[in-house]
Amino acid sequence: MPLPALLPQRNRERQREWTEELPKIHMRMKVNFISFGTQNCEFLLEKFHTNLLKTCKEDFILNYYAVGYESEVKGDRLKTRSIHPEIHQENPLFHKPVVLMKSLIDLDVDNFIYLDLDIQLTKKFSAQILFDSANQSKTPLSPNHFWENPFSFTGENRIERGERICALKSIERCNKYVQNCLISYTRNHFQFLLFWAGMAVDEKSITVSADDEELYNATLWKWGQTKTLGYSCVTNGTVDVDGLGRFDSIERAYERFESDRFNKSMFTDENNFYRGFDPENVMIFHGIK
Repeated sequence: MPLPALLPQRNRERQREWTEELPKIHMRMKVNFISFGTQNCEFLLEKFHTNLLKTCKEDFILNYYAVGYESEVKGDRLKTRSIHPEIHQENPLFHKPVVLMKSLIDLDVDNFIYLDLDIQLTKKFSAQILFDSANQSKTPLSPNHFWENPFSFTGENRIERGERICALKSIERCNKYVQNCLISYTRNHFQFLLFWAGMAVDEKSITVSADDEELYNATLWKWGQTKTLGYSCVTNGTVDVDGLGRFDSIERAYERFESDRFNKSMFTDENNFYRGFDPENVMIFHGIK
């Protein structure tokens, strides 16, 4: 007679309940979040860490790299490390690729998720989706930018982001512009990170680039990447809620999203994000100070 038939009815019911719970247990993934900041980012770190503890359902560790100082922020599931780069950067964001490379050395894992400190996770966040996407990709992946062609000005001249660095490095653009406030990457992307980090310490590359994100996009195009993480990030500047300013609007939009009261009418008319907006895909809100 099969073993289950020999068990008392109560035990068989409990065995069935326990089996049904197994998938839920396995869904709680071990996740290593990576972030970094300078000494003036301590408040942002505290707010970011608090949001992770409140919102993230994964079994996570936040690995924070303090650039040029010793962080005093302590907390559950938070590990801080100090790094002191040999090359000074006027814009600390250019340290980002170096931080990502350092994480490959420090952590004995295969998958990583980088997040800027001014991010709040939504209840739709899924590390599994990000890991699956990155593991099938030849490069790291990030969300679509809310502008198709972001630009900046040099004097009165309008410069398309990526235009000058691509001309300098003989790179041809092949995809949408993405925002690297979120980067899903793996150990297999080491050569990509090495190239990006090389440009971030190259004076000629920095001179023709507004920030690390512009260099990141150029590196994606050099690798011929045509994939992104889609419209998974609502960013400061894309929404206008109750006529508030951009910082209050993104806070209010996040609160409404989490309580299922967000809709497309909150997006400003100037950006393209609302065209691909699907609430099920939005994992983060970016630009919350």
